[in-house]
Amino acid sequence: MEEQQQAFDLNLLEEIRTSIEYVAPDMSDYLMLSELARVTKLTHHRLYYGIKYGKKRPLYGIKRGDRWFVHRLDALQWAADSLNDQADRALKHARRIGRIIDREKLEKMRRENPPQRMTRVRYDVAPAGLRTYTYMQAATAVQTSVQTMGVYLTKGNQLGDVPRYITDDGRVVMPADPIDAFAATQSEKRKASAHRKFPTPTAEEAERDRAEGVGRGRRKHLTAVERGAA
Repeated sequence: MEEQQQAFDLNLLEEIRTSIEYVAPDMSDYLMLSELARVTKLTHHRLYYGIKYGKKRPLYGIKRGDRWFVHRLDALQWAADSLNDQADRALKHARRIGRIIDREKLEKMRRENPPQRMTRVRYDVAPAGLRTYTYMQAATAVQTSVQTMGVYLTKGNQLGDVPRYITDDGRVVMPADPIDAFAATQSEKRKASAHRKFPTPTAEEAERDRAEGVGRGRRKHLTAVERGAA
């Protein structure tokens, strides 16, 4: 019985030796994962993951029992490539974080120093206590558009001599008194023009309109038609 057990063990050892010699003739060229971990400073778990599950950069090895053996040159090359990949990822992350830091600095500067409205012409600051109009307010007072108001304020036109000022928030304003005076003048001109076009009826004309039952608006319309026909 002892001789049969001894013979069986010898056959098993011979089989193991033959398989190792067939797969890896020179075991000195192979390293265990524990040895490779000490050489490359990589964790045992990472090396095992590369052998067992690695797809993008797999690590090839030979398993004998519960031990893994990897070829020395292949293992070192795999470790070098893995560390290079790790360094590249770290560099990309560092650059990404750097860009985030730059954006945060710019955003902080924008919050602390909001952009001011700039004008092409440098105006003086409006005197304290002066009643002023913006372009929109002036156009509303004159009963015109902002574009027409800008034409009035150009050099050589009705309001070309009106000074302009700048407010703290960057808006261009002008004194309100000359604008109000100009608005009153324009209103009188409009009234005079309307009176010339549709003069006030005399007492006889008013009496005729009442007799005919023609209202003031209807009489204006008839007068305009008659003048157009003439």
